[in-house]
Formats: sequence, structure tokens, C-alpha cells
Amino acid sequence: MRLHISTRKNFGFALVATVSMMVLLTLVAIAMLSLSTIEQRSSGGSANEADRMARANARMALMIALGELQEAAGPDQRVTATASILGNSDNSYASGTTAQNGRVHWAGVWDTSNYSPADPDNKTFVRWLVSGSETAVDGIDDAGTPPDNDTVTGDNVIFEMVDATGNPDPDGAGSVKVPKVEVATSTAGNKSYYAYWVDDEGVKSDMAWNENVAASTSTTDQDRAQARLLGSDPGPNTWLTAGSGALGPYRDPNDDGSTSDAIGGVTGLPTGFPKDEMEKVISLADAPLAAAGSASHSDWLKMMRHQMSFHNRGVLADVKKGGLRRDLSLAFEMDGDADITASEQPSLFNQQVGEFVGGSDKNASPYDYPAASGLPRARYLFRETRDTGGPFADKIYLKTTWVAGSPQDEKRKQSVVRGPTWWNLRDYYNLYKRMDKSGSNYRLKARAYYPDRSTIGYDHG
Repeated sequence: MRLHISTRKNFGFALVATVSMMVLLTLVAIAMLSLSTIEQRSSGGSANEADRMARANARMALMIALGELQEAAGPDQRVTATASILGNSDNSYASGTTAQNGRVHWAGVWDTSNYSPADPDNKTFVRWLVSGSETAVDGIDDAGTPPDNDTVTGDNVIFEMVDATGNPDPDGAGSVKVPKVEVATSTAGNKSYYAYWVDDEGVKSDMAWNENVAASTSTTDQDRAQARLLGSDPGPNTWLTAGSGALGPYRDPNDDGSTSDAIGGVTGLPTGFPKDEMEKVISLADAPLAAAGSASHSDWLKMMRHQMSFHNRGVLADVKKGGLRRDLSLAFEMDGDADITASEQPSLFNQQVGEFVGGSDKNASPYDYPAASGLPRARYLFRETRDTGGPFADKIYLKTTWVAGSPQDEKRKQSVVRGPTWWNLRDYYNLYKRMDKSGSNYRLKARAYYPDRSTIGYDHG
């Protein structure tokens, strides 16, 4: 008997080993290349040294700017404005200083904790939100000093405006110059600086595109879409925005004064308008990319830098007392469509004694409604007499009432200065519920305000 023993050889080991070695060599090569790059960057060459220093200074300037912004404008009782308000004869607080070119758009911070409506211009200035020594930016008159134009130690041009022809205008009112701050370096003879400018977005119009899609391309539907835009967009009508004689960034992208190159039509949502792209725009610099604009279009937007922005945001803070402002929507809506009439009352609203009705402080009416009305006392948004001690108390004069036969001391009666009642405000807020359709038109339903003296014989006081 013959035995056959078959042996199976394993092929391919050399291929696996080769691939493994190639991977290992690749990793070694990448590691060496990375090490070489690091060594080159840290070799101390002048170009690399300057680049590293510039990047480090930029990061430091950003952190300092954020810190100064938080410290100066962080509290609720702060307001900001640009130096453009200075030099205005109608502004008695700021008429003594005129902002110089390069400083017009500095953002300043004022403390409003001691604000009084009787003396509205008396607010404490905190500082300008720009780089520089403390003594160079903490006085309101610092914006009135001409910029230092020394090419080495002078002010730094943070933003360079262009003129009407598109040429750079570094010394114009639209450009921004701020003091530089020197940073110590390890290399003798080298000088390094940083500078920053905090731009005030709160003084600009919001150019965010919030268009509504028209139901069709008909003129009627496009007009309705445009009406919705004007009714809901907090910013300007971007088709009609004009500046420096231009027609706007969407009707005249090349800024030649003609609408022949307009992106679509003028009303509604034009056919072909890049709506999806415009909704992604977060700054003026992005607008030419979305709207396929030219270089002159970019110049137009640059000229609008201090007037327009995208997606402005802010905190609804009470700048007098601190904290957030109150949202009154719920207060005015919590009774639904309930009216204030002889047979209908906003019962939940009327339960807010001391807030929207009645109370025991100076804002409450001193008179009761007739018991038959079932109403609490009225409450006013504000109510002042000479005895309430308000900011205008000394401006409220006593009125004289001539009553036949009354003693002289009874011939003088207190005058009252007051605002609307909270019922008035609620009634005004709910006007949109009083719409009535007449044919193809809409109108407000005619109605008399209740409660009033003519209906219940009541003296508000």
C-alpha cells in the first residue's frame, strides 16, 4: 500500500511583510517631515519669528478686547454709542467734543445706574472700546484728539474705508484708527504691537434676508410676499436700500446706477434670486459671494460697513434697574379675546393687583370704580404729583380752582401728570383682534373704550 501525503505551502507572507514595512517607512517619513517643519518654525528666522509674533499678538488682542468689553459693557446698566454722537449741537452732553476722523466710529460705554429722566444727559462715561493706555481711552474727549500718524509708533489703521470711486481712504471719517500697544520681545531691537477695535453692531440696520416665498409669480402674490417682508423684517427693505447714490446691493450689484443687472425682479421673491444662499450670509463680506457681485459691489458694501450688518443680536436688559426687560405678551394675551366692556372683563388680567390694576403706590388711581361695575381701581404706567417725589415732581405746578365761598387754602388743588392705564395698553395691543373684513378690504371695528367716565360716571384722577 502506498501512502500519499500532500503538503500545502503558504504563499504571500513576503507580500504582507513588504506592505507592513512600507507602512512603517511612511510613518517614519511623516514623523521626520513634521519634526523638520517644527524645527524650521522654531529656527528663529526673521520671517517665521515675525509670523509667530503677529499671530500671538492677534490672539492676545482678541482676549484683551473680550475682557475689556465684558468689564465695561457687561453689566445691565450700561449703554453704548459711537463717537459720531459727539459735536452735535442738539446733544448738550456731547457738544463740547467733536470726534476726529479715525475716531468717529469708536464705541463708547456709559453707566446708566444713576440715570434720571429729568436729567437724561447726565450719564457717567466709562471708556472707549479700543486699544491703548487707560488714560488714552477713558475720557470722552479722547475721541476728539487727532490720530497719531507716525508710521512706526503712531495709531494703527484697523479698518480702511474706500471713497465713492472705490479708492482707499485711510484718513477719511469712515476709517478707524486706534492707538497701538507695544509688546516686549526677546530679541533686542525688535518691536511688536497689538491693537483692537470693538465695533458697535447695535447702531446698524439689520440686512438679514427674511423674505417669504410668493405663492406664484403673479404680481398679486409677489406684492403680498413683499408686504409680509415689510411687516416682519426688523431691518430695511433691502431692495430699496440706498447709499452713496447706489440702488442697493441686490438691484445694482455692479453699482453702475442701473437695474439692468438686478438679481431678479424688485418685488416679492424674484425668479432666480439665490434665497437659500442669502439666508446663509452672516456678514457684509459674504453678500457679494451669495449675490454674485463684482468688485464694485464689494466696495459698495464696504462703504456701508458702519450702517449695515447681518443678524444683529442683543440682550433686552433694563438699563436703569438691571435685569431683563419684561415680556408683556403673556400679560396681554392671557385672557384671550376677552374685551373690557360692561358685560365682559379680562378676569385674569384684573387679578394682577399692584401690577396691572389697583395697588397702594403712587401709580394706582386714588378713586374706586362704582361697586356695581365690579372693577378694581385703575393703574397707570406712571402717575406723578408734587408730593410723590418723582424726577419731575418740582415741575408739576398746583392748579387753582375757584370755588365760590371756599377759603383761600382750599382754592388750590394738586395737578396730576400720568400716563395711560394698563387697560389702555392691553386694549391697544389687542387691536389686531378687532379686524373686520368688508368685501376685499379689512378695517378695524368701531368701538368705544370702556371703562370711561361717559359710561360709568368715573373720575380717574
